[in-house]
Amino acid sequence: MSVYKLDINSVNNCCKGTSKLFITNVVYYLVVMLKNIIFDLGGVLIDIDVKRIGLAFLELGAKNLVRQNAFHRTDKVLHQFESGQIEPDEFRYQVKKMLRLEHISDDEFDRAWNTVLIAYRINVLEFLHRLREKNYRLFLYSNTNAIHHKRFHQMCAEQFDAEDVFEDAFDHIYYSYIIGQSKPGLEGFRGILQEQSLVASETLFIDDSVENIRVAKELGMQVLHFTANKILADIETFLQDA
Repeated sequence: MSVYKLDINSVNNCCKGTSKLFITNVVYYLVVMLKNIIFDLGGVLIDIDVKRIGLAFLELGAKNLVRQNAFHRTDKVLHQFESGQIEPDEFRYQVKKMLRLEHISDDEFDRAWNTVLIAYRINVLEFLHRLREKNYRLFLYSNTNAIHHKRFHQMCAEQFDAEDVFEDAFDHIYYSYIIGQSKPGLEGFRGILQEQSLVASETLFIDDSVENIRVAKELGMQVLHFTANKILADIETFLQDA
């Protein structure tokens, strides 16, 4: 059982006629049964820095790189790659052509592309195991691609001495390039809720993107915006029993 704080405006609306002094001196809570947690990956469970991609390509001699964080979700070629519409070879070809990097190898490209991924957060496995011990069902929903997915496994082996130990901590994993749906599209969220028979109000969605949070909230999920200053312990604080 977890505590979810009510919006104070909602409280004021439903308590018209009640003393304002009383309202402002009482903290209102809605006790809800949270049973499921859907995590984002990059920016929540893995530290990332998008600017590092642009810097890495510049070091390889990239041209036409207008901004260091050019590979944004709104870029057409990245959207195609992360929704599974094009394969790694086609993605590499298009980006190399765009940046005039036809001379670099696929390995050089992948190393530059993967610089965005820094490391799994400290104590992430222990954190996930504690949540499982509390009987939460855990899911991962990430906008990602085949090149980064391969790097996830390499990083896991480097940090935890086993390639699959991180992914094994979840009941199910949804990578956008595999399922053909990406955030913030409604269909991806709906598909997960339906496939796993999840009740939206019993499900917490955690993401670093305001837009993704907004869509999940529209579908009735509890949400937690994981901003840059948050740590994993903040999630456990949010989930503390009443």
